[in-house]
Amino acid sequence: MSAVINRAKQHYSKVLVFESLFILGFCLVVLIYNVTMAFSLLAGMSAAYLPHCLLVFFS
Repeated sequence: MSAVINRAKQHYSKVLVFESLFILGFCLVVLIYNVTMAFSLLAGMSAAYLPHCLLVFFS
């Protein structure tokens, strides 16, 4: 059972890194078009994504 939980945590950590890189990349693309909107988007996505990270990784 412990091996399954450890593999799931490794998988979730890789997915969380991928998602965070995707969010940063998307914000960089938006930054090219509109600076104010990019920072608002980054703040909004962070507000939703950080609690998600805490719930997924530490549960």
